[in-house]
Amino acid sequence: MSVIDKAIQHFSLQESKTIDVPEWNTTFVVKPLNLDEHRRFVEKHQNNPIEAFVDLLIMKCLTEDGNKKAFKLEDKQKLLTQADPKIIMKLGLEIGGTSSVMDEKKN
Repeated sequence: MSVIDKAIQHFSLQESKTIDVPEWNTTFVVKPLNLDEHRRFVEKHQNNPIEAFVDLLIMKCLTEDGNKKAFKLEDKQKLLTQADPKIIMKLGLEIGGTSSVMDEKKN
């Protein structure tokens, strides 16, 4: 097995995480961010951090069974204007993991 195959296999074995949102009476399944998704999030965050979190939810949140996206692109405006911003930010931080976006901006 080549090194690239090993790297791909390692990433494919990363576990999804489950995020409970009691305020919405729902649970999301979230697969790990790949490097390209992380890059897009960091770039978007530099220009519009609030919209970046909404885009992250649309991109990564799956329904509880993990088989379908929880949000559609058409939901973006509603998430931006009609959903609790504290929940959006909390979800975004949980999806983004432990790396700080602000640290990324400094580098």
